[in-house]
Amino acid sequence: MVLVIGAGGFVGTALIEALILNNHVIATTRFLSVSHSNMITDEGKGSLRWIELRDSSPINCLDDIGSIDVVIWLASATPFTCSDADIYESNVKFGERVIEILKRINFGRLIYFSSVSVFDGSRNEVITDNTEVSSRSKYGQSKIKLEESVRKLSDFKQTTPHLIIRTCAIVGAGCPDTFVPRVVKSVLGSNPVEIYSRSGLFNGIIDVADVVRFVRDIIDFSGDVFARYPDSIICASSDPVSLQDLSAIVIDELEAECCPVFENFRGRPPVVFQSENASQWGWVSRDVASVLRDFCSARLRESI
Repeated sequence: MVLVIGAGGFVGTALIEALILNNHVIATTRFLSVSHSNMITDEGKGSLRWIELRDSSPINCLDDIGSIDVVIWLASATPFTCSDADIYESNVKFGERVIEILKRINFGRLIYFSSVSVFDGSRNEVITDNTEVSSRSKYGQSKIKLEESVRKLSDFKQTTPHLIIRTCAIVGAGCPDTFVPRVVKSVLGSNPVEIYSRSGLFNGIIDVADVVRFVRDIIDFSGDVFARYPDSIICASSDPVSLQDLSAIVIDELEAECCPVFENFRGRPPVVFQSENASQWGWVSRDVASVLRDFCSARLRESI
């Protein structure tokens, strides 16, 4: 039995569609919709039950679900769904409610989706598993707070190990407009692509399909493996490319005629992410170029 908290978003939907083929899944979302009810499980051996879970939900709202093997916690307001002024309070308030609910139920392992936003990219050119968490953004600060809460929950449960997955931008059909999707949108619209750090290296992108495959693999890991392996990882692509090469790959893959516009540097350069912990858990880093090409192909199909 798998409990997915925050299953109604971009990543959650993709994950649910994969998990229900072979697992009994309880999925929570803040607002149930017709599209949630229409997700079927006829092709697999699993089952799916939806439950609304909000800040105001009673702490006993999941008491009747029975024993859970793995909890996957995705729920989070992001800079694309919430103002910067409200995002910290929104995430922490909801997170505190989730923690109180999880304290009451029996589950074996916890996978929490965090973000590389917990790091201050202005301090480092390369971010590793050993980089100190420190964020200037309210979103990143809320993730740091919730990572602390997850660790305290594991201590409270005593026999419930956890994994914190710090993801880069996840792309795929229907993904939010992070940096790469905005570049692709500009190219598709024949708009100029402005590059402010042409030599800056970038690998802050991963494919949602790769995330789903990884999670499907690790949910079968035993509690002993969870307890023995590092409790946090960074999921990023391999073989970083310069922003100049990134724009060239996108323009070439989309067969566009626009040219990037190189401006004087401003702001902070991109950072490169490296994680030996992720490799230990079995995360397979695809190279940035292949992730970019797959995403561009998907956007082309959507635009037809």
